[in-house]
Parts: sequence; structure tokens; C-alpha cells
Amino acid sequence: MPPAPIFIVGLPRSGTTLLAAMLARHPAIDCGPETFFFARLPQDPARLVDAARWPGEAVDYLCSLRLRDAPVHRLFGRSRADIERDLSARPPSLAAMLEGLTAARASAAGKSRWAEKTPRHLAHLDLIRRTFPDAAVVRLVRDPRDTALSLAQVPFASDSVLVNLHSVCRADAAAEPQVKRHPWLLTVRFEDLVTDPEPVLRAVCDLAAEPFDARMLVPTDEAEVLAADHEWWKGKESQRLDRSRVGVWRRELDPVDQRVAAIVCSEMIERHGYEGATKPAAAIALEPDAVGFVERQEAVTRRLALGGVVVRPRHGRGGQGEQGIGPARGGGLPLVFWPADGHDPWRLGRSRARRARTVMRMAALLAGSRLA
Repeated sequence: MPPAPIFIVGLPRSGTTLLAAMLARHPAIDCGPETFFFARLPQDPARLVDAARWPGEAVDYLCSLRLRDAPVHRLFGRSRADIERDLSARPPSLAAMLEGLTAARASAAGKSRWAEKTPRHLAHLDLIRRTFPDAAVVRLVRDPRDTALSLAQVPFASDSVLVNLHSVCRADAAAEPQVKRHPWLLTVRFEDLVTDPEPVLRAVCDLAAEPFDARMLVPTDEAEVLAADHEWWKGKESQRLDRSRVGVWRRELDPVDQRVAAIVCSEMIERHGYEGATKPAAAIALEPDAVGFVERQEAVTRRLALGGVVVRPRHGRGGQGEQGIGPARGGGLPLVFWPADGHDPWRLGRSRARRARTVMRMAALLAGSRLA
């Protein structure tokens, strides 16, 4: 039986590419570009592994994956014919599908096992565990203030640090229930990886039952194979470790924005052992579009934070804020109905049944919450 795979997950700009580049220097471990394999699966992937359709629809799905418009299978050096040939020789499964990219690339590189790094797979830990029961999973975390600043420099995120702070904290909180269900997962702080990498890499190797190899500590160009040609923001990962990337927020956020960040990110700061959190005095629950509110009402959001009030998605919908957020009766927090952009601003859904359920749920919220 081949060695179990290694999955690297986390929020964007949290050090996942850096760790993947280090692991790729190990003589036994190969790591290619992000696949988004679990993140883009249909809600019911049964059709992909239906024996009557195998491997046609599975091949279609793999060849549909894109990384910034570049076909993922091409980034792995695979053709459609290659994938179809490999899957035809295996029983239908999600594991076989992903290995049609990853295992084949590792074999071509002369390595015995593969690692896969897609930050968004943080939201799919349960499915990863079901698909690869013996996999080693490493989650990267980083001070949310540094993450938000880093995100403001890349094309796929907002250039607003405040919007990024809310998005980062929302995504981290949303992942917590799955993280708690999987004690086998190893959490690594970006700051520890940068300032003292050897103990971190030894812990990762122990988790993966792979001997530590000091070559992982030597900078090479391995990071170049982890990115598409136009992902310029990943170029630093092949350079020497830069400790100046730790605590950037202390230099680049002015005192007012530091106060705002300390309140907005208080839960995440404390959850991962960082310093400088300020517990908010109150919170407002938004339905259905908390991040949209921050994007369109940034000045209001900032003033609220400076007054000790944070904006949160309603508990249980895409995030997890302070205890008590949501349709709690009596002492529940104020509820703000804020529509999203687009043709379905209240997210009612297309079908009559879904629209009816959504209206009933919103009516229950009205009955059980204080309106702001």
C-alpha cells in the first residue's frame, strides 16, 4: 500500500505555499499546484463515481478544474488521455480521481508519496477524512492582521484591510467545528514556521510518518512548480525565510486601525495564541450578507468597531461569532437584515420550496430576535 497523502490547508496568505515548498524538497514527497479538487466538487458527487458513468464524468470534472484560468491537469503534466487511461484501470472513487493528478505526478518525479496544497480545502476536512482516512492534514494559521494586509496586495482579495479582516475571521471561525472534530489534524503557526522551521517540519514529518530530511530547510526553486505562471505573489516562497514578514501589522497599521483590528479579530487572535485582542462590548448579527455590509459600509463598520461593536454573520450561517449571536429569544443580539448584491438579494433560492423555507426561516428570526 502506498504511503498516505499529506494535505496542507489554511486561509489564503497564511503560509501554505511556504510549507508546501519545504515539503517538496523532501526526497520522498512531491507537491504540485493547487487542485481545488474538494472545493469545486458538486454538492452530490455521486455521479462522478457512478460505475455506469466511470470514468467519463470523472475525467470531465478533472479537466474542468482551473487555477487562475490555467487547466489544473496541464499544470500537473497530465493530458485528458492520460487521466482517462489511469482511471479506467481503477474502481470508481474520489481518491482515484485526485490521484489521477497527484500520484501520477509524484511517480513521474520519482517520489513515493504526494502532498496537496489548496488553502480552501480547510472547509472540507470531513470529506478529506472520508476520502483518505489515513491522510496527514496540516492546517496553517497566521495572525489575522498580517493575513489581511497580505491579502490586500493580491488580485483575488479586497484591497481593503478592514474587509479582509472580516473575511479572514469569518472563514477561520467557520472552519472551527470541523477542526474540533478532527484531533488528528496538526495546526502550525506561520510565525513558528518562519522563525524556527526545523521543529515545525519535524512535527509535520512525525504526523506523516516520514523521516525528517534537513534538505527541507535549504531554499530552492521548488515553489515555482506550486504556482501557475501568473501567480507572481507566490514567488517569495522559494527565497530564504524572511522573519520581517512576522508582525507586519505593527508597522503598517496606524494606531486607529490597530484598535479596529484588535476588536474585529478578537476571537481569532485569542484562539490561536496571538497578542493584542480587545473583547468587543457588543455585536450585531447580520442576515444574510455580513461581508457585503462591511464592503459597502466600511466607514460605518469602522465607527462601530471603535465604539466596541462588531459586525458578525448570524451564528450558524457561514461563520461563528460571539456566543449568543443569532435568533436567540429574549437576550438575543440585535439583528440587521442586509441584502446581498445580485438578482437574489435575500438569498431566497430559485425553487418555490426553497423560497418558502427561506421566508419561514426569516420570519422565525423576526419573531425571535431584536431588530436593530
